[in-house]
Amino acid sequence: MSEEELVGAYVDGTIGRRAFIRRLVAGGLTLAAALTYADALGSPSAEAAVGPGLMFPRPPRHGFKGLPH
Repeated sequence: MSEEELVGAYVDGTIGRRAFIRRLVAGGLTLAAALTYADALGSPSAEAAVGPGLMFPRPPRHGFKGLPH
């Protein structure tokens, strides 16, 4: 499978994040580079499981004072 096909399969959700990263590492990328690449492309399987736009929880509307310094 070419790199373009691999990326297409990941973006389409045909293969999961773990398989995508394994194949990138098997192809010669470092684990750090493969993880960064996967993060840059997004995680279609996680978004499909949770729903679009709901991957990160929203802060509460009342009483949220931000992060401690």
